[in-house]
Amino acid sequence: MPARYLVDPSALVAMARRGGTEALAALCAAGQLATCGAIDLRLNAALRNLADLPQLAVLRDATSVWLPTQDEDLRRALEVQAQLAVDGYRPADWSTLLVAAVAERHSMAVLHNSTDFDRIAKVTGQATEWAVPDDS
Repeated sequence: MPARYLVDPSALVAMARRGGTEALAALCAAGQLATCGAIDLRLNAALRNLADLPQLAVLRDATSVWLPTQDEDLRRALEVQAQLAVDGYRPADWSTLLVAAVAERHSMAVLHNSTDFDRIAKVTGQATEWAVPDDS
């Protein structure tokens, strides 16, 4: 079965903090997770110890399908950013917009824990899913 979710770091953090590690492990074991350059760059930047970078890369390679990022994803992110502004929403972070664009192009749902993806999905119509229910 091909990967089902492009996993935003917000989902990983929320699942780790709220007891969702078993569900995350099950998705990993089933090959349901994907990543892309914007996600890995954000994860790498969050490391407290850069010596952990090689181990993180090995873990991501073993548990996630790599989705390539293309220039068309950047263009789509810019389009969606502009539409969000027209619709009166504050702009989402560039990396969030890029993650959404990569997922959209690959027809993959974004597993997340950020209201930004809900706003983006209102523009794009793409599938998104909360990793942990929104508390708001």
